[in-house]
Formats: sequence, C-alpha cells, structure tokens
Amino acid sequence: MEQQRGPILSKVRKWATLTTDPILQDYQYPPPQWKFKNITDEQIHRAIKKLKLYKASRKGTVPNSVLVHTREDLVPYLGPLFHATNSLEYYSQEWALTKTLIPKKPGKPDYTSPSAW
Repeated sequence: MEQQRGPILSKVRKWATLTTDPILQDYQYPPPQWKFKNITDEQIHRAIKKLKLYKASRKGTVPNSVLVHTREDLVPYLGPLFHATNSLEYYSQEWALTKTLIPKKPGKPDYTSPSAW
C-alpha cells in the first residue's frame, strides 16, 4: 500500500505546487452559506489560551509564552487590528508566510519522496 501511495502523492504534490489558477472574473459563485462576522475578543482570548508555551510561529517571532502571559493587555489591541484587516480586506504577505519543520527520523530516506513520510 505504501508503495502505491508514494507515486500518487507525488503527483498530487506536484500538481498542487504548480497550479496557480487565476480568479475567473465571470465565474458565478453560489450564495454564501452564512453571514460573515468579525472575530470577537473572546475568540482571540480562547485562541491564545490554546497556544503551547515556548513555541513560535516561525524564527524571529515572539514565543507563545509572551502572548499567553500578556493576553489581557494585548487583546484590546489585537481585536481592532484583526477587525481592520477584515474591513480593509488587506492581509499582509508577511502574515501569510509559514514554515513547517520536519525533523528527519532515523532510518528514513530523503523526505522529498512522499512515501518516506
């Protein structure tokens, strides 16, 4: 089974990285399933409470422990920031960047092959 999945995942992965379909201007989207509501301060509080201490989203950013321990002071500023992001429909490219680190396990071959995961 593992040998069968490797080539299939490789094709899917290659397709996903190469596919950049433009947004079609004349496409008729279905009506929304729900009405958009801005994020609430309570939702921000809950998200911060779930963070794992001493982790960071990427190198050079604030560790989660800072967010967790200063949550009460930060949320009144984070809420308006997120609201402005939604109302202005602007999402910083810097915010969209993520890195996923995959530690190599002993005895596993090159991780560029999906069957090695």
